[in-house]
Amino acid sequence: MVLEKGQKPDAAQATQLLYDLCKANKVRKAVRVMEMMVSYTFLVSNLCRRGNIGHAM
Repeated sequence: MVLEKGQKPDAAQATQLLYDLCKANKVRKAVRVMEMMVSYTFLVSNLCRRGNIGHAM
């Protein structure tokens, strides 16, 4: 997985990953990935909002 290699996927890659997981009937894994993505986005947004952009990167 991209995240395990230290890379940050863009929106197209993340969407493709979810599509591929669902197509392979791995819906539970797709849900876990989506939850992780939402949590990551929430954390980055809040860090930026508080002026802590360095930690958000």
